[in-house]
Amino acid sequence: MLTHGEISGIIVTLCGGNKPYHFTVKAKDERYVNCYFDSEIESKVSALYKKCVRVRGTVNQNQKTCNIDAVDYIEMLTSEEMSSIGRYKLLKPVTFEVSYDMVNSLWCLKNYDLALDGYGSTYNESIECLEEDIESHVLCFTRCSDSEQSEDSLTVKANLKEYIDFKQVLDYLRERDGEV
Repeated sequence: MLTHGEISGIIVTLCGGNKPYHFTVKAKDERYVNCYFDSEIESKVSALYKKCVRVRGTVNQNQKTCNIDAVDYIEMLTSEEMSSIGRYKLLKPVTFEVSYDMVNSLWCLKNYDLALDGYGSTYNESIECLEEDIESHVLCFTRCSDSEQSEDSLTVKANLKEYIDFKQVLDYLRERDGEV
């Protein structure tokens, strides 16, 4: 079935120089997607090798495979806006820096203002890491009085409250662990 679509992931292989020109993306959902492109963008694709990318084009998908038969757009993926982080719906969307550490094979999601860092061997594991970060921040900020916290901590707490419903997190933790 042919549709126009988009995937995000890491370019893990390049097959240029001989036709058909294509590269393989390891998508955020762990699928491997072959992406076919015209030779005019070969240098751009080569420059993005082993980097996080967003690719758009004509998608040919069946039950076993997914390919982009004609890439019409490719860019480096450096940030991503999220309206939820795992089980936690955010009060408003937040932007995370996105990268992939090829040496350690880790997805990296970061937001410095919220002091949230998610790392994982899969994209989903990095989201789970962000969930754990949120939970530990909320527990820390609700268990300790403001007088016990540094100015930097209070700034992070104020920033987090703009995006995260602390009650939602505490309710989940009570359900999961009992009294928190």
